[in-house]
Amino acid sequence: MAGAETLTTAGSSVLALGASTPAAEVEHLRQVRDVFLIALCEPLAEIARRSVGPQALVPFFRRISFFRSLRDHEGRERLRGLIRSVDNRLPGGSNCYRRALLETLLDTGAAQEKLFFGLRAHGGLRSGHAWLSSWPDSANRARYDAILEI
Repeated sequence: MAGAETLTTAGSSVLALGASTPAAEVEHLRQVRDVFLIALCEPLAEIARRSVGPQALVPFFRRISFFRSLRDHEGRERLRGLIRSVDNRLPGGSNCYRRALLETLLDTGAAQEKLFFGLRAHGGLRSGHAWLSSWPDSANRARYDAILEI
């Protein structure tokens, strides 16, 4: 697209500005909507993850998924990329549990998936990880000493 600006994450284009065809304009509007919803829901996810335990929070978020829509695989990947892009720019750095909560709030398919917490026995920083069952992280289950699911 000539004259388009693109937000890239991990080498893949996630938000193209200056779309020129009707289909590209519709896709652009979807991306703008999703970024807006991510920005709107992020403070809720952040406050909730710091103040409510996952056993109560995850089912609650599944029930109140007020902005969710059912996306196809490509739409889910796009949403996940946008969430990651926004999450990486937040003060304090990215957080896998926050990303999973946001995806649960914003997508019907994600709200129906299991959420996993992988924990390593040594504890400390970076000794745990949270992911939804559709994430590629599901393949790395063997690296954890304990896995909890909700």
